[in-house]
Amino acid sequence: MTSRMCLALDCLSAAQAYRLTRTLGPQCYAVKIRGLLYSQGGRIIGGLSNAGRTKVFVDVKIHDIPEAAAENAMEIACHGAHIISVHAGGGIPMMKAVVNRLNKSFGPAAVSVWAVTLLTSLGPTEIERDFGKYGKNPTAKQIVLNRALKTSGSQGVGFHNSGRSFCRSECRRSETNRYP
Repeated sequence: MTSRMCLALDCLSAAQAYRLTRTLGPQCYAVKIRGLLYSQGGRIIGGLSNAGRTKVFVDVKIHDIPEAAAENAMEIACHGAHIISVHAGGGIPMMKAVVNRLNKSFGPAAVSVWAVTLLTSLGPTEIERDFGKYGKNPTAKQIVLNRALKTSGSQGVGFHNSGRSFCRSECRRSETNRYP
């Protein structure tokens, strides 16, 4: 069975990330970076991919107007990223623009786009404040966003823990909403 684990390299120095990737990378589906992209620049992507013989997931949660989001994704993909995250709150046109631009430049699904629905750091208070019409339970917001993902071409979905059971059943029904 192929590993489905993404090794998070958040809060590590570049040296620590390379060391951990060389050790564990081959056993993982991907290594995930965010802060290292900002501190080390795009060269960290190819370096980690080579060090661990693994995919690199750049978790930047792109959220912008469609054209700017697609350009941002292209810049990251040109450094060798295999997976790039977008924020589903950017809307279907933004997600489609990113997917279409990457597919046109690199080939269909050569670079996966994973959409994040709600951040895991949000608690009930923040969710109610920011998404009041959905109430304290983020599942309703996730249902709306997850269903939108089916039409965006996104290859994966990230979700808030409280929506896990919904997402599991939704993912069984749709290949486009499943982590690889």
